[in-house]
Amino acid sequence: MASVLRTLRTHWKKSTVGGALCVWGATWAHKRHKASLLRRAACEEALVFGNERLFLTDAPKRITVFLNPAASNGKAKNLFDLNAAPILHLAGFEVTVVKTDHEGQAQDLLGVLDRTDAIVVAGGNGTLLEVVTGMLRRDDEADFSKIPIGIIPLGKVNTVGGIVNLQEEDQVRRITSAALAIVRGSTVPVDVLQVVGVKGKPVYALSELRWGNYRDAEASTPRYWYLGPLKKVASYLLSTFQEWPPSRHALLSYAEPAERPEYVEESPGPVPRPSLWRRIYNRFLRLQESKVPEKPVEETPQTEMEISSMEVVISSLNAVLDLKTSQQKPDAVDIVLMPSAITKMDFLRAGMRKSINPPIHTSPTDLLWRLTCWMGLAPQVQGGWFSIDSEEYEAMDVQVRVLPWKLKLFCHSSIRDKLLVETLPTL
Repeated sequence: MASVLRTLRTHWKKSTVGGALCVWGATWAHKRHKASLLRRAACEEALVFGNERLFLTDAPKRITVFLNPAASNGKAKNLFDLNAAPILHLAGFEVTVVKTDHEGQAQDLLGVLDRTDAIVVAGGNGTLLEVVTGMLRRDDEADFSKIPIGIIPLGKVNTVGGIVNLQEEDQVRRITSAALAIVRGSTVPVDVLQVVGVKGKPVYALSELRWGNYRDAEASTPRYWYLGPLKKVASYLLSTFQEWPPSRHALLSYAEPAERPEYVEESPGPVPRPSLWRRIYNRFLRLQESKVPEKPVEETPQTEMEISSMEVVISSLNAVLDLKTSQQKPDAVDIVLMPSAITKMDFLRAGMRKSINPPIHTSPTDLLWRLTCWMGLAPQVQGGWFSIDSEEYEAMDVQVRVLPWKLKLFCHSSIRDKLLVETLPTL
């Protein structure tokens, strides 16, 4: 023992490096072993569902997965194949994986998807936005929107996925728990925001529409990648080198909120496939409608107001999912107007806080609950950008409506029990 200690003392540099490598190796092996145990436990639970007997007239449930391979810095496919795919297969599902190659592909494929019992989004906010928009642009969206949607959080931003799934720091636990939520079949209803511009077809979102300086600063953060952890500070700091205080001017028209309709649970079941001639006729109609720009829904606003704000946020009530009190809440959207009278230092502080917790707003703010709103941009601000569920769109005059309880999302059973015990019947 003495000779060992003498050797370590004599070669202390090599001993330090060797000890650090041993600690790193032990930590890596422990993490791999822990992840393996989590996968095994999840697969064993899924196998219980897969061993259930089916009647001769029943067929395995079909699940269509829209996977964005570019998510998680290009690791999404490996993460899905390793942590989520075995669970879905062992549960007895007939799984079809569609890998998206370019932006908008999931949205286009949803328009021609025929039969499926569930849709799974393996990606982030962008992939989810495409799937929801593709579903609700269909001619048979009234029936197709009854198909539940599962979210495997693999993207950089997973706003809704973090609400309906467990917020785990461990990535393996987060993905396996989301896959098990799909297997268990627990669902919750969510609102949808319909965003209609002066040209083109509507976009359907689950979270929010943002327009302002905080959005622009966050969007410019990737440009300063070479600054490492200081890139967010640099983006907000450089945003202050402009005319101050900044403000966005627009004309906001809105209708008063309506009473939220009572939720009626519908018995789950597969969506019947239309006949061949009906599918051909529907596709011909979609081809003709694509040539004519869709106009905003005609609705006379009751109130108009000119706004001057640093940032405008129009969000759904899904941002804080609390279905215990949703029956008392109005059928509305949240409109937050952030004041432009703010110092540069307060802007930097608020930006740093928002980078950690995006729902944080500067104080004071104006919060309005409105059913439908129309926002007309001032001519001098034309040409900017919106963020709709973290995806960029050209800023233009828009109309935002809320579609209450339009879709159903698979939800972790513990979260569902906490949210729905006083509101909805058992699904």
